[in-house]
Amino acid sequence: MRHLKRLVLFLAEAAILALGFAVTVVVIKYQIATIDDDDLNLVAWVSGLVLTSFGFWRFRRFTRGWKLEYEVINWMAYRQWRQLNPLRARCIRIALRCLLCVPAACAALALFALPIASQIVCSRSNLVPHYRFSFMPINWLIGQSESQTVASALFRNHGAARYGLTPVWFNSPLPSSVTFSTTDPYSPSIFDRPTMDPQAGTIADLRKTEFKMGAILMQCWQYRRQYRANLNNGVNPPNFWEIRCSTQANGNDFNLNVFFFGAPEDIEVFYRVLKGAHPIQ
Repeated sequence: MRHLKRLVLFLAEAAILALGFAVTVVVIKYQIATIDDDDLNLVAWVSGLVLTSFGFWRFRRFTRGWKLEYEVINWMAYRQWRQLNPLRARCIRIALRCLLCVPAACAALALFALPIASQIVCSRSNLVPHYRFSFMPINWLIGQSESQTVASALFRNHGAARYGLTPVWFNSPLPSSVTFSTTDPYSPSIFDRPTMDPQAGTIADLRKTEFKMGAILMQCWQYRRQYRANLNNGVNPPNFWEIRCSTQANGNDFNLNVFFFGAPEDIEVFYRVLKGAHPIQ
């Protein structure tokens, strides 16, 4: 019965906060629809927060005596149980202390090993719709669009970043990037042979690669641009390569388009990832 009463009090406290914030939002929206005065909206917002906080404080003060009695009874019961079961109490105490480190460990993983953390959410099986990748390096930092039809990856096979550590913390060179996107079988978006564009830099070392991905053919154009000194400005590294890959529409499978921009030493692992992909229905 005591536990049930404690649960009811907790729900009542949460309801007071939720009701106070809801009433404040409703009042502000009504003022915006009728008066629309910034000063009055600020007064309503501050007043709502103050009244909600005051009501919450008064309720907790009213129930404080019962809560103290409840805590004392629980503590005495726990102390008696701990004296009767010292080994089990010690194990539980150690486990609770370890659980306190879980949030810090998750934050450290996201901060220093963000590529690994990103692949927990965006795995190789759901990178883009209608395609599955059999290989995905742990050092690829992956992000998806809201529609999940476009995915991007940053990676670097140099220094500490090759072990899955966050590239921006452990590497000064600019990481390589890959963008994946899919289109339906009847709306292909095929990358044509790159053309010479003096404004964007001349094409050098142009190569064409073709390979099969299941029953669909993938075609890639690999090249690098030679920029003039007044166009580069350090934004586009002169030693970075571009690879534009697209499947040739067969009217059955969804089409995959991939764009790579990065260092030449990262090209091999890029092709390894791409050749490990295959369409799925």
